[in-house]
Amino acid sequence: MAVTVVAVGAIALQVLPSLESTLAQQRVQSLAQDAEAAVRDARGQAGGAPAGSARSDRLLVDAVAARTGAGVVLFSPVAGQLAPVRRSSTGRTPVDGPGARLAVRAVRSRRPMRAVDDGDRLVARVAEPVPAAAGGRGALVVAEDLADVRATVTLVRRRVVLGGLIGIVVALLTGTAFAVGVSTRLRRLEQGSREVAGGRFTTRFDVDAPDELGALARSLDTMQRQLGELDSSRKRFIATASHELRTPLQSLSGFVELLQDEELDEEERDGFLARLAVQVERLTRLSYDLLDLSRLESGGLELRPERTDLHALAERVAGEFLPRVELEGRRLTVRLVGEPVEWSCDPERVAQIVRILVDNAF
Repeated sequence: MAVTVVAVGAIALQVLPSLESTLAQQRVQSLAQDAEAAVRDARGQAGGAPAGSARSDRLLVDAVAARTGAGVVLFSPVAGQLAPVRRSSTGRTPVDGPGARLAVRAVRSRRPMRAVDDGDRLVARVAEPVPAAAGGRGALVVAEDLADVRATVTLVRRRVVLGGLIGIVVALLTGTAFAVGVSTRLRRLEQGSREVAGGRFTTRFDVDAPDELGALARSLDTMQRQLGELDSSRKRFIATASHELRTPLQSLSGFVELLQDEELDEEERDGFLARLAVQVERLTRLSYDLLDLSRLESGGLELRPERTDLHALAERVAGEFLPRVELEGRRLTVRLVGEPVEWSCDPERVAQIVRILVDNAF
């Protein structure tokens, strides 16, 4: 809207004030050219008629009036002063003071004079010096009413003001509609951001818009998808950790109950204590994994592959469940087929998988 107001203001301040003057000057210039041409034609038509004669004056006035369509008056010296001696029957006859004064100026300067009177009525006047009787100098004054110019300028001013008002109203309505649209989209983005902040990672943003708000929506949509993936990874990690914690804690609980049995001999007691130490060491490593959440944020837990005997790993994991098996009266059998199998893997992560499978089987 500001652009529209500035444009209308520039037209009103720069163009309209000079429009009337520009059009009037163009008309007076055209009037002078037509009068000069008509004077030349009249002199040719007069033939041998002497300057200042009745026939010469009539031909001169009629020729200029016919060509210009304006009022024409011929001024000649009478008793030492310029006075109107002949006038046309058409147009606005310039017998008033401005026309007479312009004739005097043209005679004295011996060159054409032009003027535009901007009073109650806009009038263009041209004074053309002409020869008079007895070698004197006269002037032919041509006057044209420029009421049509003033009417045109008035019409243009009204149209500019009306067009400016319409433009301002349209700009205001368009700007309001645009602002409402942008505000609505911003509220949607804000609402979606609040939902993501509240843990709802299923929110979808309007990513189809090609403008800056569309780019912002695409960034927010990418952010919420990444947060959703991170949240899912965190939940899977916690679920896995719960399995890992439950198994050694149950084993420790079982070993403690077995150690409380007074019928255990020294060898059995030492075996249980050794297994307790293994479970404590395993809990320590697991606590490090739980505290090191930065590995999850960087894309997952770090794998440390090494050559691992899978038979020994299976027997070791099965041994961790021995107290639980004995307490619940179950049986856990490890069937190893063929020769020991060595494979390049992360033994801790493979052991985690085996523990989860065995724990789920209980």
